[in-house]
Amino acid sequence: AAGLDDWKALIEEKVAMSDFAQKRLKEDPSCLKMLEASTSGGKLTLEGPKLAFKGGSQGLENLKKALAGLESGYSCTVEVEIVMMGVLDRRDWFNKQADKHGVEVEKDANGTSVTISGPAEKAKKLADSLKFLLTGKADLYCVRDLIAPCRTSAKEIEEQTGAFIDVLKGGFGGGGLIYVRGDREGVAEAEEKMRAFIDAKEGKYSVFLDVPFYQKLDPEKAQHFENDLPAFGAACGMEAWMSEDKLRLEMRGPAANKNWETKARTEFKQLSGWYLQQLKEASKPKAPKEDDPWGPAPEAEFELGHKW
Repeated sequence: AAGLDDWKALIEEKVAMSDFAQKRLKEDPSCLKMLEASTSGGKLTLEGPKLAFKGGSQGLENLKKALAGLESGYSCTVEVEIVMMGVLDRRDWFNKQADKHGVEVEKDANGTSVTISGPAEKAKKLADSLKFLLTGKADLYCVRDLIAPCRTSAKEIEEQTGAFIDVLKGGFGGGGLIYVRGDREGVAEAEEKMRAFIDAKEGKYSVFLDVPFYQKLDPEKAQHFENDLPAFGAACGMEAWMSEDKLRLEMRGPAANKNWETKARTEFKQLSGWYLQQLKEASKPKAPKEDDPWGPAPEAEFELGHKW
């Protein structure tokens, strides 16, 4: 039986397969023949997620090796944010994880995705771990003098939260950019701790406002808006800048005197309403005019650096 001289040496065993191997066998019947050929005369039957084997011990060993070879051909691609790619690269994360999981990790030329290749279950496990670390994201700023202290604090907060925190030069006004990445909960906790540290050191706090019109502006108008933020901030006794993702405005002022916040909110509400109204007017069909359809800028307590 099954190529054995002694039927007592016959082994019957059901060998589990990964989802990838099951898919390969269903899509390509020759794969089953290849696996059966490796069994030294054994017999194989596909039974759902398992292979039913009948044969000798050597045939079973050869089957498992052949199945491992089949499964090692698995690969998957995960898109990675460019900032996160840099964060992980600086920690040699990909090489360390590739060695740990017994797979290969290759980055694309643009640095926006990685391809994980190797045994299906191991590659999938690493891919799932990476995707989990992509669920959280936060960007903060600090003044130039706080870059070094923030780096020291970031190391402690990383250990406490499991998030990744990089403090780099190149932020607003020559300050630092703080990138917080990792899983959603870890990032939320790390962002809260980093903000508390910065606020305590600076004696300031931040207010965040949605900027619903910004994404609808053409590049020139968007740049005009950002160019006016320093004057807007100075007039209200604070600093203001757009977030890295250009979705929110951060206004930052002294914690000892919070009067700036009320004034800034009022000014920004007026400015925001004007932009939204101009966008609405500009979207209406009308004959071309030589005059600027945006009209005059709103009355404000700060001097605009351009003409609308």
